[in-house]
Amino acid sequence: MEAGIPVVVQGTALGPKQTTEPQVPGIVGSAITLSTTNGVAVADLTNRACEKAGASPCKVIYLFGPVAFDYASITRKTFNDTVKAKYPNIQVVAQAAANFDPDTAASQARQLLQVHPDINVVVNDCDPCAVATQKVVADLKKDDILTVGAGGSKVGVDAIKAGKQFGDTVILPATEAKAATLMAIKAARKQPVGDTTIDVTKDLSPVGTIVDESNVDKYKPEW
Repeated sequence: MEAGIPVVVQGTALGPKQTTEPQVPGIVGSAITLSTTNGVAVADLTNRACEKAGASPCKVIYLFGPVAFDYASITRKTFNDTVKAKYPNIQVVAQAAANFDPDTAASQARQLLQVHPDINVVVNDCDPCAVATQKVVADLKKDDILTVGAGGSKVGVDAIKAGKQFGDTVILPATEAKAATLMAIKAARKQPVGDTTIDVTKDLSPVGTIVDESNVDKYKPEW
């Protein structure tokens, strides 16, 4: 910035707050995927799955990402806070770190489903983890349990289309990168930049923050 080169934030928020507003003086703008937006989406998706399951209360297992990874830890906190504030019918009866690893997710799901056999929904913070837990659910012949994922990847979309996964949260890495790059190019050319506070999944997704069987045909995974 001291050299007069425009600086744009892409990926995650640069600063202590989960906001699209620039937190460093001089930043042109940001095109980011807020972990708080993802956490709310995971909670909203879980509620949709619970409504589909028709369970009252709806008992949930939540398998989350690495605690040392800010994006995953903020997503987890936001998920729990949103469930507590908005969805009293949902009971998160067990949580465990799967660390974005399918083998760990499968092992955790198998153990927790033995301890809590009356689970209605298994929530995963990653799509490969969701696929792994779907196999565990099938092995245990618990076909009434719904699974959800997070990340909006091809593996998650394929599972939704195959009827194996209830839904997914949206992540759009290519759209995010393009928006940030265009912002930087326009700023470098001294052109009007346009929107400088982009929360990508909320502002640019063709289906909003959640993809499920109702809109999966309108959604194209980017990774």
